[in-house]
Amino acid sequence: MVTNKGGGVLILGGDNSLADMNLDVATNTTLRTASGTALGRNVGTTLIEKGGTLDVNGQNLGPKSVTVSGVGVGTNGAIINSGVAQISALQAVILQDNTTFGGSARWDIRAGTVAALDTGGQPFNITKVGTNQVSLVSITNVDAALGDIDIQQGAFSVQNNTGQLGDSTKTITVRTNATLNLFALNLFPLNKIIAMQNLATITNESGTSVISGPVSLTGKATFGIAATSLTISNDNALSGTTVTNIVKQGTGSLVLIGNSLPPATLLDLAAGTLDLSQASTTSLTLGSGQTIKGNGVLIGSLTANAGSTVFSRSLRRYSHRQRQHIPVRHQYDGSGSNSRNY
Repeated sequence: MVTNKGGGVLILGGDNSLADMNLDVATNTTLRTASGTALGRNVGTTLIEKGGTLDVNGQNLGPKSVTVSGVGVGTNGAIINSGVAQISALQAVILQDNTTFGGSARWDIRAGTVAALDTGGQPFNITKVGTNQVSLVSITNVDAALGDIDIQQGAFSVQNNTGQLGDSTKTITVRTNATLNLFALNLFPLNKIIAMQNLATITNESGTSVISGPVSLTGKATFGIAATSLTISNDNALSGTTVTNIVKQGTGSLVLIGNSLPPATLLDLAAGTLDLSQASTTSLTLGSGQTIKGNGVLIGSLTANAGSTVFSRSLRRYSHRQRQHIPVRHQYDGSGSNSRNY
């Protein structure tokens, strides 16, 4: 048993691949790994007590499970990465209470010989702080009781058919300037309540991803779809409160099924496609004071009522039935003098 209770930072390295190690990291103490076998072989426990921190420090720590709770030293995370990015940092994490993840460089919980995010059947929450990205990659064994996920800073990513993120009645909150990343998440669609605060972003990094839980928008919301498509498929699941901007970025498609975009002051189709062909209404209607702009493609019909503005260099509109190009009623060159109010 190795217990660090003196505060400060304990750096643990060397070849411990044959060691059966029990590690206990106490409050106000950081355990920083300096080798891939720093925690020993997959026997024994690594316990991060409330107020303590495990710094993976760019290491691939293999299948040794880590039991963790609390906000970590200085509230900066109970698990962090202060080294280089490590996409195979951990394979199994056990939450003993609400837990904060953080760091300055990316680290992943990624499936290997084991793959688990366990709460012991308790509704513990995860908070993401720090500028880095923390990813769950192919973690099919996620405890069904996992509670809320609060992305306060940086990015939290769900990738490669990670299983459902616990209790579907709990909420993923994406706060101002924070990001929820998805990556080829279609075998197990993301079924959790998603609340996007002002200036929040949801991205799809690769392949096709599906959100089946309700999504609410506040203020400005950005959808960045670099890959094939992101589908929001829950009936009547897309809602908004005082939505000022909805921005669609990236070359991929944002597809709505059984729902529709909430009213927004500005819809910016910067790139890619907004596909309304399977939405609850296939017509995008602009009311007085609302504007659509951008270089993207709209699949559906566009109705611009009195007082609305269609302002775009190359906005295109398609019929979802014939799939043929239908010219927008007015084509603009993108200069302010050519915008038109209806």
